[in-house]
Parts: sequence; structure tokens; C-alpha cells
Amino acid sequence: MESLIVLPEAEADLEEAFSWYEEQRPGLGSEFLDEVSAAFNRICAYPRACPSVEANIRRGFTHRFPYSVYFELEASIYVFAVLHQKQAPAAWYSRANN
Repeated sequence: MESLIVLPEAEADLEEAFSWYEEQRPGLGSEFLDEVSAAFNRICAYPRACPSVEANIRRGFTHRFPYSVYFELEASIYVFAVLHQKQAPAAWYSRANN
């Protein structure tokens, strides 16, 4: 199993989504974070099962919420974005190329 590192930009994505879901219904933000944690576990277990979107950049998915987890697969897994699937691809692309 690979080790997973969540970069600050992805942490900010998670905080923003958590806050939004909590405003919709108390407790829903925690359910969102649980779902993201499950996605992280799947990514760690089977990182190459996630589709490649560019070079060594891959995209994992949450099941219940419409979010994608963008990560770079090197010696470790570096999560650099957790974005709603309706967001423009440029949102993750600019981060991947920094």
C-alpha cells in the first residue's frame, strides 16, 4: 500500500466543501469527509486502478458525492486537489504543473 500525502491546496478544498455541506445540513460535512477518506483508502490500495489524466497524474472518485481526487503517483501519492466534478479542468491542471 502506498503512502498518501494531502497537500495544502487539497486540504483547503476539503475545508471549503466541508463547510458548504455543513451549511446544507448539519452532519453532512462529516459524511463528506468520511466518503473522501474511503476514496483515499481505495487510492492507496489500488492507485493504478484510477484513470490517468496526464502523465503520472490520476483521478480518483468519491461514490456518494460528486467529487474527484487528483493525485500524482510517485514514490508516494500526492493529493493536490479534491474538486467538485463540475469545476473546470483548469482548476486541477494549474496545480499539477506547479
